[in-house]
Amino acid sequence: YDNAKSAFEALKDYADAEKMAKESVYQKGEKQLADGQYDLALSTFSTLGTYKKAYDDASYAQSRIDMQKGDYQKALDGLVKLMGYGYQEAEEPILECRYQLATQAENNGQYAQAYAEYIDLGEYKDCADKAARFENEYAAASALLAEGEYDNAKSAFEALKDYADAEKMAKESVYQKGKKQLADGRFDEAKATFESLKDYSDAETMVKESVYQKGKKQFADGLFAEAEATFDTLGEYSDTKEQILAIGEHYYATRQYEQAEAIYVKVSAAQQLYELGQYYESQDDLPNAIRVYGEAGTYENAQNKVTALQREEDYRTAEALCQEKEWQEAKAIYERLIGYKDVESKTTMCDKEIEAAAARDVAFQPGKIVQFGRYPQTTEGNDDTMIEWQVLARDGRNALL
Repeated sequence: YDNAKSAFEALKDYADAEKMAKESVYQKGEKQLADGQYDLALSTFSTLGTYKKAYDDASYAQSRIDMQKGDYQKALDGLVKLMGYGYQEAEEPILECRYQLATQAENNGQYAQAYAEYIDLGEYKDCADKAARFENEYAAASALLAEGEYDNAKSAFEALKDYADAEKMAKESVYQKGKKQLADGRFDEAKATFESLKDYSDAETMVKESVYQKGKKQFADGLFAEAEATFDTLGEYSDTKEQILAIGEHYYATRQYEQAEAIYVKVSAAQQLYELGQYYESQDDLPNAIRVYGEAGTYENAQNKVTALQREEDYRTAEALCQEKEWQEAKAIYERLIGYKDVESKTTMCDKEIEAAAARDVAFQPGKIVQFGRYPQTTEGNDDTMIEWQVLARDGRNALL
């Protein structure tokens, strides 16, 4: 080709010698291209400018060079452009570039992209086999899930990375594991499993359901304190409030009234608190009745009960103070209860006792003479004379005579 080019160029403008000089170069480039000497072909075609399809041939040679370098995406872009111009030689290397890019995607874990490309490439090379492998592995993972091999299924789906819905199915494998643990009564394990899924499906709800079922089992087993503690963590979930109330009803039925009251207050069970107040009232246990009626809030006449029973409790306190001769303190309470029972007469009594106490206080000051007891003081001994004593010291209500 080089000699032909020189010979034609020597003829200068004879016939089509100029054209044939270029044709000699062109044919040289075609031979280099056919022999896979893409660097040489590119160099050769680059000298021909717009002669024939030398530009397209040069572009094709450049794409083949890019393929040799492993830059399949750049090569593919150039080849697709050439194919659009009708350059048929680009068809086969286009398939190869796509195949290599699919292989790279697979090696990089981009299985969805690789699978789609293998499917689209159809029967090219081993694309059908590679696509089938993904399908078979997915089917195998699905079989493991169906057989209850949840951990193995999860691992199998995770190995498929972004193929189809493998990522979702890996989580579904964990979800189904959690459901099985819950069904088997392994509540803490189920809770941990569902927690690992975070916002997948209704996993957050299933975390609570695991705790809820644990609480119900504890209740059924008679572990009432444990069940209460478990239900306390659930807030407003499902009928948790009713479950806690049921524990309170158990305490009430077994006469564990303090525990029952604590639960009734926790769940704002006004009716049950009122009924507990009635029980205490029937037992004449006014302090407890007053407190519990107060906790019942506005239920029925609970507050009227509080007022009435508090008055009675205060009256009894005043009566006890009278027994202890604490007249001043008793009077203060009676005065708050004006209009209740016989408090007016009780107040008058306290006043008299207070006055008498004041008189005694004066009479029994140290140094005073007081009379206490009788003793004959005549020779005949037939008299009954009061004995006089001197007060030597005072200690509260006691005097040393």
